[in-house]
Amino acid sequence: MAPTHAQARTDYLNFDPQGRFGLLEREAELAAARASAENERMDREMLMQIVLTAAAQVGIDPALLVAMAIAESRFDPYAVSPMGAQGLMQLMPATGRRFGCTDPFDPYQNARGGARYMLFLLERYAGNTRLAIAAYNSGPAPVDRLGDVPPIPETQAYVERVLRYMDEVRLELP
Repeated sequence: MAPTHAQARTDYLNFDPQGRFGLLEREAELAAARASAENERMDREMLMQIVLTAAAQVGIDPALLVAMAIAESRFDPYAVSPMGAQGLMQLMPATGRRFGCTDPFDPYQNARGGARYMLFLLERYAGNTRLAIAAYNSGPAPVDRLGDVPPIPETQAYVERVLRYMDEVRLELP
């Protein structure tokens, strides 16, 4: 039988150091949740700096790389897709190795590998951002075959999402 509200509440009731009744355990849980949220925000800010640095190191638009990190993993350096893409920039293992990422879950390596791969794609498609974004998602073969964004719903949606995120990110960047 489930405890009544009064019974459940006494589990949290305690005296604070000044002798007052308080919900000390619950307050501690809330404080821990606030601290966790603050750490998560700090971690996201750190990951944002890693992505911005990688973009600057290879010379690509920082808004593009940030938008891709959001679209790919929502800044989760431990993300793994059902297809096997890994890390912050969701690099396939062979692609990651090709572009210098030996540890896909190291956000520094993954961001640099993703930036290098994107630079390679931008050069391959003569600076055409739409085609480079499409190739990042679907692989270069379908883009090469068509000379355009392939008619793959996921890829088309991905390209539009990244371009939209780029516009939003530009408003936030200094």
